[in-house]
Amino acid sequence: MKRIAKAENKFNIFIEEVPIPKISPTEVLIKSKYSLVSRGSEIWRRYVRAEAIQQKMMGYCLTGEIVEVGNLVKSFSIGDKVAAVAPHSEYVSVDTVDKKLTPSIVKLPIGIDLKEGTFWPLTTSSVLWIHEISKLVPIKDQIITIIGQGLVGSLIMQVALTHTPKKIIAVDIFDFRCKLATELGAQFVVNSSENSLYDHIDKITESKKSNVVIEAVGGPSGKIAFEQSLEIVSPGGIIQVIGLYENEPLQFGSGQIQGKKIIGGFSTNADRKWASDQALKLIAQKYIQPNKMITHQFHYSEAKNAFEMLYGNISNLMAVVFEWN
Repeated sequence: MKRIAKAENKFNIFIEEVPIPKISPTEVLIKSKYSLVSRGSEIWRRYVRAEAIQQKMMGYCLTGEIVEVGNLVKSFSIGDKVAAVAPHSEYVSVDTVDKKLTPSIVKLPIGIDLKEGTFWPLTTSSVLWIHEISKLVPIKDQIITIIGQGLVGSLIMQVALTHTPKKIIAVDIFDFRCKLATELGAQFVVNSSENSLYDHIDKITESKKSNVVIEAVGGPSGKIAFEQSLEIVSPGGIIQVIGLYENEPLQFGSGQIQGKKIIGGFSTNADRKWASDQALKLIAQKYIQPNKMITHQFHYSEAKNAFEMLYGNISNLMAVVFEWN
């Protein structure tokens, strides 16, 4: 079988051939159909690193059909259409026993096709990120600003919309993503490359600033997004840091954070099984709109070209999927 791998040296993506996995009694074997690239982690934690990357870390959003089941597996059958937390690979073996109450595989319900199903893992996380905010404040009363409308920021925005906040403001520096955010339901959209973000937020909120700011910019630009978050959050407000891989510490003065809450992601004791079920429901009911978000599809053999594009040419890009056939 074929799979996408990253060898030593930066940008060293290649296709390798290895034996089809042999499954344990609690595992299933999946013949892959599609896998989604999570750009933030796969570029900034994999592609640009000098070291070789373990193949099991190369992706985590895959769908396909079960072609073999272990003799202790009761909840899955051959022929099931599933989504799994698994790397970019022609075949994958997945354990059906939940570890730490975190599902690694789910059956796709009616209403979700295999391409849409690749959004299940990231939508699950988005549900948890918004739920973390809801534990601190009633979302329906909040002005929520999401800085970054890439794959993760867009999903967070769509999940937040289901809670009907007072106002939701989507922010990005690319016209394409700003336009898409409007199509996906954002009430206010700001291109922060035009004038200062503070001035835009000041006008939209009538000088009240934003009660909740979600920083969802992965990679080195996350440093700037965090600085913007500190400028636009209201006294008593919340900054939730989702973006990763800035490659340097985030800077803030002690005076800037007085009376404000800064949280990272979601708590480790989060109910991921509940969030998984919610994610599938939101995708099936079209509150999450993967088909509008997918801008590029590549055959897996074109992985090197796809990663080059993901790294250097993202002005008209959102979600990228690999096809395995």
